[in-house]
Amino acid sequence: MRHRETIRRDLESGFTIIEFLTVALLSSILLTAVVNSFTQLTRVSHDHEIKVIAQLQAQSVIDMLAPEIRMLGNGVPFHQANFLIAQQTLTNNTVTQPIVVSGTTANQIKFRLNQTGETYILTADFNPISSSSVTLTSVSKIYVGDQVYITNATVGEDDGFWGTVAGISSAAKTITFASGTQFSPSSIFTKGSLLEVVPVITYTSATNYGGIKRDDGLGALTLVPSGQFTLQYLDINGNPLTLPLLATEADPFPASAIQNVRSLKMTISVRSSSKLYSGQYYVATAEQVVGIRNFNFKY
Repeated sequence: MRHRETIRRDLESGFTIIEFLTVALLSSILLTAVVNSFTQLTRVSHDHEIKVIAQLQAQSVIDMLAPEIRMLGNGVPFHQANFLIAQQTLTNNTVTQPIVVSGTTANQIKFRLNQTGETYILTADFNPISSSSVTLTSVSKIYVGDQVYITNATVGEDDGFWGTVAGISSAAKTITFASGTQFSPSSIFTKGSLLEVVPVITYTSATNYGGIKRDDGLGALTLVPSGQFTLQYLDINGNPLTLPLLATEADPFPASAIQNVRSLKMTISVRSSSKLYSGQYYVATAEQVVGIRNFNFKY
């Protein structure tokens, strides 16, 4: 009798099947909610990381391109009265173009820029008609194949010179130019004139997010493998100029002349390397309008 009473009390103090199933159901619901919440958080975190990386890549292209656009033309003496853009007295007047007209579109820009900031002073008079070499304060960081410009604005004259370096003498501190030099007629660059190395820099954008590349003549560098850009060339009022740009010595300038360019509107788009949880790629966009310092100063 006492044994039966003990069993009865033990049964009364335990869980029934219904209670057990209820607890299991509630636990399952709670666990499902926790898992769903964690999954959603993981997806949000995954998508956020993809978006941030793409946005940073787009902004990085802006950060690299904008300073060079702002200073393009540095080193080209196109402000000199006898070396103006499209100067008709030159055999090849394309060398006076700060923006290379033939290679500039909405998806590519070619421009000239002294990207190192190095300048060299002539230590002796240079007559390009009778001589093909010039003596400088230094020839450090000048290399065969470099394109260089000389201006005599520093000594109060209005001429310009363009040439390609064919030889260098470190001991004599002289450089020799290849044939085909271009210079203002009857110009003489006296001691104190300034020489600068000015390469042509090209930014290209392949269609369908095929990549953005930069090339300064030493080989193309891919900035973003899955990006593209579009450029608008704006006048003084912020209106886009009609492409193609023209290079002309005429005044007043036609509407599409490069002399009318005052700024560039850059739109950079970068497609994410990975897909979002939705199965789609994310496209980040960065825009900026950059004024061209040398054009605003000159014109």
